[in-house]
Amino acid sequence: MKHKRYLNTLFTFLGFVIIGWLSFAHPDWLLLDAIFTYIFGYLLLLICLTPAGNIRFGSQNTSTWLSWFSKLMKGQLALFVLSLCAYIAFFYKGPAFATGGLDLAFAYDTVAGFTKWQWGIFPWGLYGLWGIVIAYVVYLKKGEPFFYQLARGFTAKSFEPTVKTFVEGSVSGASIMAISLAACAIILILTYGIDLIFNVNHFALPILTFMVVSFFTPIISFKWGRKLFNAMTIRKNAYFTLYFFMIISMVIVLIICGFVVSWFIRTYPEIYKLQCQQCGNYFANVPQEIRFAAVYWGWWVIWAPLAGSYLASISKGRTLREVILGLFLLPAVLLLIIAKWGLVPFTNLFAWLQQLALFALSGFSFVNHEAYLKAGLSLQFIVLGLITWFILVNTLKDFKDTQVFHSGFMAPSANAKTGRLWLKDATKYQGVSKLAQKLALAIVGTIFIHALSGWYGIQLEVAAMGILLINVAYTGFHFIIWRFYKDRVWLGNQNIPPY
Repeated sequence: MKHKRYLNTLFTFLGFVIIGWLSFAHPDWLLLDAIFTYIFGYLLLLICLTPAGNIRFGSQNTSTWLSWFSKLMKGQLALFVLSLCAYIAFFYKGPAFATGGLDLAFAYDTVAGFTKWQWGIFPWGLYGLWGIVIAYVVYLKKGEPFFYQLARGFTAKSFEPTVKTFVEGSVSGASIMAISLAACAIILILTYGIDLIFNVNHFALPILTFMVVSFFTPIISFKWGRKLFNAMTIRKNAYFTLYFFMIISMVIVLIICGFVVSWFIRTYPEIYKLQCQQCGNYFANVPQEIRFAAVYWGWWVIWAPLAGSYLASISKGRTLREVILGLFLLPAVLLLIIAKWGLVPFTNLFAWLQQLALFALSGFSFVNHEAYLKAGLSLQFIVLGLITWFILVNTLKDFKDTQVFHSGFMAPSANAKTGRLWLKDATKYQGVSKLAQKLALAIVGTIFIHALSGWYGIQLEVAAMGILLINVAYTGFHFIIWRFYKDRVWLGNQNIPPY
């Protein structure tokens, strides 16, 4: 048995190496592997035209459709604000070779070019598929809220541990990455706002920023750091305390970096001129459009477990058709707006927000017009960062353990059997203190990556994790079609046998 475990470990290691290399050298190949994600959305629309659309997730819900839809819109709005903050945070600043030319028009043209032939109804199709799988497993099959439980009865017993480990690891890894990137986006955008006030820039000399931030890692890595995080996360509001500490600490560290960099440039201008001028060549083998598409695609994919679990959690009592039509209402409206007016409504909205920020500062005195505009931009960054921080806090406020990273907004039943091997068993949750150091290191590691390679480094992260998760989704796509056939859901059968 040991040799099988060693072989599985070896193949897993090689698989991660290959995916990591592809995310750096050939993200276009990863995007080709994701070409069939467009099918997810069209499958959901097909369900609406069949008797399967009448299937209800559990007993009749007493809440109105409008109440359910308002919760759905709240979730979509929260994800939109998180995405907007991340877009500005990771693309606004970075090393010199990783900035410039990535405005809203560039993003729109790149995404539109891929959507026409590759992604289809994305990411709502992916989120809808994920949510329906979880809802089907929990409300109709009476299983536990884990994506891997859809494979029960379809997988040989000897393969169950492998399937469960792969799905469980991909889901938890993606959710940790999604939350960590959101926290890093808040840190960066708050730092940008304060940088503008003090006229410093910690990206002017990235290697120096890397060195200063390195002094922060012993707080996390050493034994006394572990004790600090244990004391911090053993209380009721563990996630709030953890991310409050990390966001405030890293903003302070990055502001210190800005002052250190400014002093260093004034004192040693000749060393500043010796910065790497060819660093961008490491990423130049793939066009910017491809790399940006990989960031866009990977960002939405890593949110699938959390977004899908949220959709399932609010959809008890709703029919399949109601869930699908409600989910696609927002993208349908957006497509109509873009088809008629293009980006004009969105650029007008951004212009209006900019004018609002400047109006809020109109009562103050500034030495010149440039300082006035800089203060307005600073205010926009800080307000957006605080709003995103509020959303992150509200997302995590009800979680007391690692549930958020394994089953998201859906908790297993009180009598669920936990285990690491079999698909019928639920994942065992741990206290936040068991994971606190890893969560903190994930934030610091992302700050390191962004300081040295900008959004190109973020692209490597999300593309590599996205391809793991999309293969999980492909498996779920095949299994849900076969499960619908086996349980006669396609014919509208309401008496679906539980596990």
